[in-house]
Amino acid sequence: MEYKNTSKRFREIVRVMAKYGFGYIVDSKVKSKGSPAKNLRMAFEELGPTFIKIGQILSTHPEMLPEEYIEELSKLQNNAKPVSYDEISQLFKKEFGETIDNVFLSFEKKPIASASIAQAY
Repeated sequence: MEYKNTSKRFREIVRVMAKYGFGYIVDSKVKSKGSPAKNLRMAFEELGPTFIKIGQILSTHPEMLPEEYIEELSKLQNNAKPVSYDEISQLFKKEFGETIDNVFLSFEKKPIASASIAQAY
């Protein structure tokens, strides 16, 4: 997802955090629902690589967060969801001005590995 300005990204962050029960940060009348630790992990996953990386870093610092948060954020270490081939293909064409098929003799559509900020094919 591409953002043209920071206020648009800020609104997206607020929307996702509210969706996962953190709306009380902005509006004290909103009540949090579910496990805050799990909700934080799911929000970080939806917000993308930067937030996943923040969650991964936080998960390695038990002195900073309660154990419930450490356990939940630790799930971000190995469970990165791969980006679809269609999205990768569109981004590749946008960045390089060529399709993947024009550049490579063969290209597997399924990544062999997926991490918070990269995928390997």
